[in-house]
Amino acid sequence: ISSAYGNMVLLVGYYLCILAEVIGMTDNTWIVAASEQMDVGTKVVLWSDPNGFSFYKNKSYKARDLSLDDLRKQIKCFVLHHSATYTAKHCYQGLNSRGLSVNFMIDDDCNENGYATIYQCLDIKDIGWSQGSVNSLGPGVEICYQPAAWNTPDAYSEANQKKYGVQPHSPVRDKIHGVSFSVFPPTEAQIKSTIALMTGFCKLFPDVKPEFPKTVTGGINKTTVGEYTGMISHFNITKSKVDPMGFPFERAEEELKKNLNVEEPKGWFKKCLGYFV
Repeated sequence: ISSAYGNMVLLVGYYLCILAEVIGMTDNTWIVAASEQMDVGTKVVLWSDPNGFSFYKNKSYKARDLSLDDLRKQIKCFVLHHSATYTAKHCYQGLNSRGLSVNFMIDDDCNENGYATIYQCLDIKDIGWSQGSVNSLGPGVEICYQPAAWNTPDAYSEANQKKYGVQPHSPVRDKIHGVSFSVFPPTEAQIKSTIALMTGFCKLFPDVKPEFPKTVTGGINKTTVGEYTGMISHFNITKSKVDPMGFPFERAEEELKKNLNVEEPKGWFKKCLGYFV
């Protein structure tokens, strides 16, 4: 009797899980590329969800009719931005008003697991309009925060946190294109979600290097670079952009490679390698 009862409990639990997914009680954790899915392990709201943000509505994108295998031949990079808005909703509204679009936005919230909500606004196969010459080479990702601590030091006052429903941000120093700034960085929740998204992307596109551009001494290159296959920032594309400010590139790359089981070169070899990448 106990065995039959146990089997019944397992069966009921199984169907409850299916029901929860069907009626939306559990969060989607998948991103989409050419209609193929990849689990990133944290909440993803798709453009087709009732509370999603879709750039398909205003047609501010370029469609591509490609399979995932064909798309892999065209994707060369993953591009990080900051939105200079408080929330994903504000970012979406701002981009729409300018006829622009991105594939992903990362909101300024925090769930019970310490992650921010990821919004996918376009399938990765479709081209968003936010990064000029590399629009077709990889998805754009807007991390939603206000970086300009040098200009608006009270941007994340308690009053503004309450008003906009956002998380605390404490200023740090950052240097981009050789200029030093006091900036508000993304939150811990946003950083964790960005790394999770990067991990899923690299699993879908294994030919894209899980690395940011480096200087000749091996540090993160925070100015423009030439053609590059890998993780890049908007400031790597043009000197007219400085985003994403305050992002912890070294940590993100280290955790990304750990998630992908990529072994790092060590010691003198790693130092020497910095001169050639």
